[in-house]
Amino acid sequence: TGLRWGLVFHLVDALLYHSGSVGPSVRQFKNSAEAARILADLKRVIEGGVQSKRLQTVPHLVILSPDLYDTELRPLLAKWALLWLRARHLGGADDETVLTYLKTNPETL
Repeated sequence: TGLRWGLVFHLVDALLYHSGSVGPSVRQFKNSAEAARILADLKRVIEGGVQSKRLQTVPHLVILSPDLYDTELRPLLAKWALLWLRARHLGGADDETVLTYLKTNPETL
């Protein structure tokens, strides 16, 4: 599927985790305390977003609040993506630089 699709599926697995889905990426990192924290935080943010009507889950996960995405989801998804990048040894930059890049809203560049 290629690297770019692998990253997409990795991110989707994290987003589906809140519903009890345990996809291949979640299983790949099952022994990682860091991954467990990120997934727990994502689940908490998604459940809170649904309660506050900033996210909806029917017919699928829909972001209703760009602010929720920018301030809460994007940072967690950046951390989750970093796990995938590290596992594939796609380096060249330190973790903090990669996270800053992934968390930056392209509209602000």
